[in-house]
Amino acid sequence: MKHKELEVPASPGWVRPDDVMKARKLKVKRRALQARMCGSNSKPIMTCEEASGTTGMARCLWGSKSNSDLDTSPNSEFYQRCLVWQHPSIPGVPLFPREGSKANSALSRSASSNSNGVVSSTGPYAGLSEPLMAAWREALRSLHQLIRVRQCPYFYVCAPTFTVVYRAAGVCGIPQAHALLTPTTRGLRRAIKEEGIDFKMPLCKQFSSSQSDGSLSSKSGSDNSCASLASSPTSATEGVSSPLPCKPPAADEDDGVIDDGEDATSFLANLGVDTSQFANLNPDRIVNSSVHEIDRSPLSLLYIADPDTHGLTNFLLNSPSCVQHTGPMAGVPPTLLAPVAFQGATLLPYKVKGSSIRMEGKLKHSMEVAGPILPHTPLQLSSLLTQHLQNFAFTATPVASTLSFSTCTPHLSYNSMSKAFAEGGLVDCGLEASVRSIVCDRPHHQASSGPSETQATDDLKDHTADLPLTYRHVKYSEGKFTWTDQMPTTR
Repeated sequence: MKHKELEVPASPGWVRPDDVMKARKLKVKRRALQARMCGSNSKPIMTCEEASGTTGMARCLWGSKSNSDLDTSPNSEFYQRCLVWQHPSIPGVPLFPREGSKANSALSRSASSNSNGVVSSTGPYAGLSEPLMAAWREALRSLHQLIRVRQCPYFYVCAPTFTVVYRAAGVCGIPQAHALLTPTTRGLRRAIKEEGIDFKMPLCKQFSSSQSDGSLSSKSGSDNSCASLASSPTSATEGVSSPLPCKPPAADEDDGVIDDGEDATSFLANLGVDTSQFANLNPDRIVNSSVHEIDRSPLSLLYIADPDTHGLTNFLLNSPSCVQHTGPMAGVPPTLLAPVAFQGATLLPYKVKGSSIRMEGKLKHSMEVAGPILPHTPLQLSSLLTQHLQNFAFTATPVASTLSFSTCTPHLSYNSMSKAFAEGGLVDCGLEASVRSIVCDRPHHQASSGPSETQATDDLKDHTADLPLTYRHVKYSEGKFTWTDQMPTTR
């Protein structure tokens, strides 16, 4: 289990612990434990607090630094940080997460419970498919325009089988707008390539941006293998540094099998037999077995940079793979999530539930926040809690398929832009200054897995190599953050 500590100085503004909350993955749930009540756990939100929180979120005004007359009480600021912009929004239909059977099973249960003869709102949307898609296309176009002019730092496209995150120029120090897509399959990669979209696979060196899966799988030797994690970052032309290992087939065994398959194919072809009916004799199936090993895995993540992000947007607008055609979610477009307003967006609150529990003989107050929690939200909530509590802990439940978003950036090779220029270009992106500064930092490889401690001083940027890319449990006590990427054990 990896543990790291970061000391936070006692200052009202709370000097941030940089990369502690910097992971780019989506989260489904966040549960915080504290010794005393804070925020919406202490008392119901009043009218003025809810109104100020909503206004602050809509106008991107954060706390007392916004020079506005909005309510800046803990309840108001907590409520503001528990809001998200989403499209589409259909009451009664769970639109996050979209992958797997979780959403479909929940939808099926709610659909089967309606037995009064009225058409259920959770059934297929055959009649509404066209207007839903028309509104969704305008929403995606609006978000893409915001990314281009850097008035939105990032946004997510949550499709049934994959997730895309678009990031503006300057995010992670990358000088151009870019997108990350995961997980992918060979068919999806081929469809993207056929649209003329170049991509890189930074977590697996087996593929390059200029070669298709088929042409690549026909190569042999080192060109058809994946680099070791311990290899030095020398593949600048591939856009990859220290890619994760991918298990290639054994060369000796494959060579013999492929030759036998080719001999058998040639023999049957001479006899006039259609070899396409014999799948086991098809050498392409054997050669491409290593290609399918990475399908739907973190290694299949795609990195797409400008100007190809325009092509990716057009692909998403027209690709049938973005929408389910059967089942209870048939006709419902992918879910769009963003930290700022966009055309057709709905401002939705997270589900917040507070309770009190007794642990080790002491009364603890638990607060659960559930929903599509964006990467900057844990940082904002933790910053708010440190201003009012001396100690607390929280556990995050990430969306498993998006974990590779947090780990891929250090494997990219690019000319990092100045942080000052990156922050200046994103000054109107809607994030508060402290969060914007973290978003513009370039993540580094984690230097070691052992315990370490970093002082939160002005030169903290020199120690970012010791900070984690992902986390699941964070504890704050006596001015220090301790975090781990393992779930805490329960006694």
